[in-house]
Amino acid sequence: MHAGIGAVQVREKDLEGGALLARVTRVLSLCGPRGPRVLVNDRADVACAAGAHGVHLPAAGMSVENARRVVGSTALVGRSVHRREELSLARGADYVILARSSRRRASAAMANPRVSRGLPRSRERRRSR
Repeated sequence: MHAGIGAVQVREKDLEGGALLARVTRVLSLCGPRGPRVLVNDRADVACAAGAHGVHLPAAGMSVENARRVVGSTALVGRSVHRREELSLARGADYVILARSSRRRASAAMANPRVSRGLPRSRERRRSR
């Protein structure tokens, strides 16, 4: 699963905690220690328990500060926002994705997604198993 992929986001909104933890653990094993970083959508607790590289927070998700408390200072924390006015919600995040939410603008956003900062090239993290 290397092929130049920098990160994989596990986004399974319908899975309960245990099933999501199993899925993330499987993705981590598929990616391997030198493969892409694995981020868990909206579940800092699962990201931490699985030893994932970080968590991606939706605009309406927990605060970056609270996520950082759960996953630790060496894990990645990212945030999606839908309007410039929401950028303050991303203060302290490692990266921000501006994703327009209106249906009319969605096709334009898909053609030109905006990322304020990409994933850092290297960031040491601890992973306990």
